[in-house]
Amino acid sequence: MEKLKDKNIIIIGGGITGLTLLHFLRQKYAQRPEVTISLFEKNIQAGGSIHTLERSGARFECGPNGFLDNKEITLRLIRDLSLNEELVTANEESALRSISLNNRLHRLPTGPKDLWKSTLFNTYEKLRFFSEPLVGRSEKPAESVYDFVKRRFGSRAAEYLADPFVSGIYAGDARNILMKAAFPQVQQWEKDYGSVLKAMQARKQSEVAPPMPKLTSFKRGMGQIIETLSKKYEENLRIKETVIKVFHRQDRYVVGTEKETFKADELFICTPAYASSGMLRSLDGEIADDLAYMAYAPVVVLGLLVPDNIFDIKPEGFGYLIPSSQNKEILGVLFESNIFPYRAPKGHLLMRVILGGVRYADIFHKSKKELMEMAFTEIETTFHTRGSSPLTKIDLQKVAVETFYITWEKAIPQYDQVNAQMNAHIDLKLKRFRDLYLLGNYRSGVSFNDCIESAFQYSQRSSL
Repeated sequence: MEKLKDKNIIIIGGGITGLTLLHFLRQKYAQRPEVTISLFEKNIQAGGSIHTLERSGARFECGPNGFLDNKEITLRLIRDLSLNEELVTANEESALRSISLNNRLHRLPTGPKDLWKSTLFNTYEKLRFFSEPLVGRSEKPAESVYDFVKRRFGSRAAEYLADPFVSGIYAGDARNILMKAAFPQVQQWEKDYGSVLKAMQARKQSEVAPPMPKLTSFKRGMGQIIETLSKKYEENLRIKETVIKVFHRQDRYVVGTEKETFKADELFICTPAYASSGMLRSLDGEIADDLAYMAYAPVVVLGLLVPDNIFDIKPEGFGYLIPSSQNKEILGVLFESNIFPYRAPKGHLLMRVILGGVRYADIFHKSKKELMEMAFTEIETTFHTRGSSPLTKIDLQKVAVETFYITWEKAIPQYDQVNAQMNAHIDLKLKRFRDLYLLGNYRSGVSFNDCIESAFQYSQRSSL
């Protein structure tokens, strides 16, 4: 019997995309011992932005705090890892979400009845919202999220809904983020039904309509899935191994690290665009330039663990977002312990304050002390704090049990016109390179589910 040819697969980047890709490739080649798979990660641990810190009885998320349970490939991965029993769904009260205007919270409407009661819009603006089915389709190929919502629902909806929603997901500017890239399904609804509201109503009345997705996480936080993947595939991981360059030699890829070089028959690069640019410069300068052009939003994530009995106004629900018209460096505040169980000790509230984004790209010019003071001032101004008597005001900073401070200088890729153009160029240029794949959250979506779906799809491209 002819001996099978050895094959070496290298994955660069140990975020959720790279780890998930490793998982699916290991499954695919489980019965093929001649296939070797290695994952290179420059940091002391894998996971990228997904990491859960545990201090003072609190579990604080450095990156995403959960995912929607409506993607089968994500649920399959969780089953593969035997993590089903570790899943937790968001508390019902977290369905309440708000927008902050002039330090006053306004509940986001969840349906027509709520919209009529909403304090976010006046009567004319509410009527404009319901007239959406009368608005014609647009043929503009590169319409921004802001312009799409303004055209279909009015300028106030764009300002108070689209603007903060995009800053909450992308830390970006709704005027620049493309609708077709960020929310392709909603844009498709317009094409199919001529109306977003008609599409939503049709889906609601459909006998095969899927159930509403639930925000989901793990009992020990999102870091639990990273820990599980890292432990399961420990033998495949090369931690603290920085890739400096990639080049091509004799029909194979050569991966050069700070220590040595490795040869690969297939190469999957799962690092951010700016990191991929540097290592690919030796292979193809044009692809490297395209990657370097892509913009990322800077983000600071602050955590505050405080007693829950010090507020005049109880922080309720999921949290709130702040429109750019408010001219604040703070994008929003999430009430983490309201959203998921096991996030804070009894009698305490864990808050996560998000600052920066593209609208405040110079956020890192401020010191840690200044940023923490901004977060405390935001909470005190919005909810008020009280001491032992109604006339006594509490200094929130002094009663905080624990604080967390995380910085991401290049946190979230911006799905703008440049991103779309550069990805299109990259797709064309990659055709010259067999068995070289670029994937990550700058290519196929920024969410946890998007990254897992992308990893699975790319694993199917691998072949002997």
